[in-house]
Amino acid sequence: MFGIFRRRRGAELAAVEADITALGEALAGHALEPAEHAGDADLLADYERALDAYEQAKRAFAGDRDLLDAEDAVRALDAGRHALACVDARLAGLPVPDHRPLCFFDARHGPSVRRAVWAPPEGTARPVPVCAADAVRLEEGLPPIETGRVAGSGSRKRERARPGEPAGAAPFDAPPAGTAQGSVARRKGNARVELSIAPREAAVLVVRFSGPTAASVDIRHRGNPRSLWSGTGEPTRRVVFPLAAGRKRLLPVQITSDVPWEAWLVALEDVPPLRDGTSGQGMYLFRHDGGPVPIRVRQKGRGSFALLRFSWSCDLAGSVVAGSGSFTKAAELPGPGLFLVRASAEWTIDGVR
Repeated sequence: MFGIFRRRRGAELAAVEADITALGEALAGHALEPAEHAGDADLLADYERALDAYEQAKRAFAGDRDLLDAEDAVRALDAGRHALACVDARLAGLPVPDHRPLCFFDARHGPSVRRAVWAPPEGTARPVPVCAADAVRLEEGLPPIETGRVAGSGSRKRERARPGEPAGAAPFDAPPAGTAQGSVARRKGNARVELSIAPREAAVLVVRFSGPTAASVDIRHRGNPRSLWSGTGEPTRRVVFPLAAGRKRLLPVQITSDVPWEAWLVALEDVPPLRDGTSGQGMYLFRHDGGPVPIRVRQKGRGSFALLRFSWSCDLAGSVVAGSGSFTKAAELPGPGLFLVRASAEWTIDGVR
């Protein structure tokens, strides 16, 4: 019996791997020549979404043991296929196809049929895309179909990577469990450190200060010096920044501060997803795996605010919304990627219902 289960899991993973290969082949053999469509920003954005989703699927699939582990790869594949379908439609002069996201509770349930209101334990109710079976269960007051994980919490891969971690803990509050010793540094005041970083892999640098401070964070990455933060008159408690893959095994970091601080590196797979009502103070990074989605951004306090989009390879891809002081603005996440909040005041990001 166990042999049957192992063979079935192997077949499921082989199917996902084949889908990743098929998407890569479709991209490699596509007739689109980006240089010939330099004036079509929407077309190029869809093409970039497809490329990013393919790279994300490959990274997410590494080390998966079964189809539940591979959920993040399956969702990335879904986003990539839809993006490529949009490219084909635009080239043919047709309307872009609607995107029905996969079921929020489990990608294995297939495409969603509608949105239903659901609330996690002790959480806020919000509309989520659900499959037909889960839509019926929610209407009847039943929980969604059991999937082996907490509904909506992300893949089991992250749960295994955090033994003993409190529920809801963010990787930007403390170094994740299992972080290599060489990838963490603790100092007081001004100092230069070198953090161990995997070559040819993107990562996220986090610097957390023990209290509000006027600080600066500078790095030398990919052969070039770079200033990530300089707030001489703007107190901050945390700096978070995505780093594109480089060739070096050490990341030089220069920090000026008048309080103790801690710096560490976070893997991209540990970047938390955007949830309705995500809030914080200061810098933050989240991921979005689906297609375009409207959001509402609010800031309360002084200082500037910017929400920046990065590709899965951690290259800056543009600004989503900016403001200063206390404000409320509607905006749209254009598609999958990493999104960096640069702020010092309190902020909240809601999904527009």
